[in-house]
Amino acid sequence: MRIPLYSLSWLLDMMKKSDIDSLLADKRILEALYLASPSLYSEISKFRQGFLNNKDQIRFKQSIWKYVKRMSTRCTPFGLFSSFSIGNVGASTQIKMDSFKRKTRLDMTCTYVISQILERNNCLKESLLYYPNSTIFELIGDNILLYTEEIFLGAVKSHIKSSVDRSDALMMILNKAMHGQRRMDLALSIVNDDINLEEALNFIDELIDNQLLISELYPFVTGGDLLDYIIAKLKSYQVKIAELDILSRIKEKLNNIDKTKLGETLNIYSELEGLIKELGIKIDRKYLFQCDLERCYSKLSIDFKIVNQLYEALRFVNRISFYNPNVEIEDFVRRFKERYDTAEIPLLEALDDRIGIGYRSIPYLDSLIKQMPINNKHPLKGMHWDKYEQILNRKYLEALKKGENIILDEFAFSEFEEKWDDIPATISVFCELYQNGEIFFNSAGNSSACNLISRFGHSSNVEKYLVEITQKENLLSCNDILAEVVHIPFSRTGNVLQRPKLREYEIPYFCNSFAKKIILSDLMVSIKGGKVILRSKKLNRTVVPMLSTAHNYNSKDALPIYNFLGSIGLYGKRGALIFSWRGLYDIYNYFPRVQYKNVILSLAEWRINVNEMLSYIQKGTELYTRFNEWIDMNKIPQYVELCEGDNHLLLDLHSELSIGIFLSEVKKRDVVVLRESLRFQKQSIVIQDNEVYSNQFIFGFYRGNY
Repeated sequence: MRIPLYSLSWLLDMMKKSDIDSLLADKRILEALYLASPSLYSEISKFRQGFLNNKDQIRFKQSIWKYVKRMSTRCTPFGLFSSFSIGNVGASTQIKMDSFKRKTRLDMTCTYVISQILERNNCLKESLLYYPNSTIFELIGDNILLYTEEIFLGAVKSHIKSSVDRSDALMMILNKAMHGQRRMDLALSIVNDDINLEEALNFIDELIDNQLLISELYPFVTGGDLLDYIIAKLKSYQVKIAELDILSRIKEKLNNIDKTKLGETLNIYSELEGLIKELGIKIDRKYLFQCDLERCYSKLSIDFKIVNQLYEALRFVNRISFYNPNVEIEDFVRRFKERYDTAEIPLLEALDDRIGIGYRSIPYLDSLIKQMPINNKHPLKGMHWDKYEQILNRKYLEALKKGENIILDEFAFSEFEEKWDDIPATISVFCELYQNGEIFFNSAGNSSACNLISRFGHSSNVEKYLVEITQKENLLSCNDILAEVVHIPFSRTGNVLQRPKLREYEIPYFCNSFAKKIILSDLMVSIKGGKVILRSKKLNRTVVPMLSTAHNYNSKDALPIYNFLGSIGLYGKRGALIFSWRGLYDIYNYFPRVQYKNVILSLAEWRINVNEMLSYIQKGTELYTRFNEWIDMNKIPQYVELCEGDNHLLLDLHSELSIGIFLSEVKKRDVVVLRESLRFQKQSIVIQDNEVYSNQFIFGFYRGNY
């Protein structure tokens, strides 16, 4: 369960008072703001002393109110703004809050820099163990090794492709380092009549500088706390360096923060900043700390009848959800079959765009887009809807005529089958629960029920649940190896990628790993029956890559190998079970609420043409009067959310403050989406001392066919 730091009741009270000074007097708000936006926090003193001009004051107040709404309406965990908890399914719903527990650690960007500083420390050179870069691939016949290097521009990490000539000395070193070796031992392994010790050491240093060898201090994302690991390693070396004392003091102060009441720790952050500067680290303050907030409960159980309702809705949504093909994987399959037919080849060879077929072929995708018919002037002309869209459009027109919500049932979709063989072994159902028995079924899916909760695995309660999920997945794996993909695309994404070691095997890609490793050069790929099959040569078993995180591996900046491994786990499967407007979304600008029994599948939504809206409300002297006319004309309710991807901002369209925030947010956009908010329409199931809280629940389901 996830709820914000503050209640909806508290927010309504604050909005009525509209007193920004009382907000800035709240120590918990100040600490939350410091962690979320150090730059905004630094402007508070300027505001208090009257150093901001009128324009900057308006901008400052709007920013404060946006964050305050965030910490009282949005449930997505973010610093101190909202919290997570683990509960049980029981005979009745019981929710009784207790205390907070938080986990504060250094931001992954900061720990990345610390590891780099320590790797360059001459006192540690002979103590560190070194391993081969996990991306190395030998180009057979060309005597070349291909690999990937990291480069840093300030605090931003990027990657480049590199190559090096193969030599007997290099191969000897890489083979010897497979299980970790010290610099001197590696050098001694190649000393002979032609290579003296000094030359060998210089050669090892060159390999380290060019990232063919990676030290054991390189960051990881599965396992314990990275700072704890670094401190333990430094102590084991028994080498006296000033950095060890500073890091130990940093860890002590982080622990003190976690033991201290919310809002009482701002002085400790200042002390930590000073210690970090002593290490020689100069990065933006927003990259220093990462915090998760766990809320403890004396009672937290949800009635099993609610779970049964969810399952019934899940079965219905299963019938009306469709497989969304992965164009990039299908392109890979097509080109693989054209070139290799049924052969099995090394994965790294196939994915390399210089010697193989490559992956994420942009020219091919561009040609696909060009082939798609587009007719903006007559969107209905020549359009062919499938059976689902035809039924939905009929329901839409009926509801629009009556001014009602759309009600869906099995009868209307009797031709659609319930299918489970193309669903991952475990999935999450993401929903909101209300007092009147209604449920907002937000979505269901993901490649694993671990994805949405794994980043909170530092909590023993969450880790126990994650272990239960992975055990179910192992039972359904058909003896395939489920191997966790571990990679840090950008240093800061490590904050959301950190999770416990969940699986026996891991596939490391530029990332440290403490599990049994399946290195990329060990993986072979083939296409059988239209399916992409990965096999470990060493283990002679099929490998299924698993990415048990909420990170978007499909972003345009993701490395092709990372994207490929993340995508394979869902290839041929429906990764999302959701209600969708599909083709109707390209035609209409208003969408009514959609329900199945007492379960809401989709909220009412308005797509707003910003230029048309502005041209209407600016025709007159009284902006807010014209804005209210525009709201009434479009039948938009008082409380809505401005949606941009996963970011939802609650707006009270009867409030001049909210209208000002809305207009400032949309002025640079062409189209915006407003969605109805149920927060004040329906009473949340989470109530404590008459305070009502927004909620989000994540239930894990598994296929019970083993």
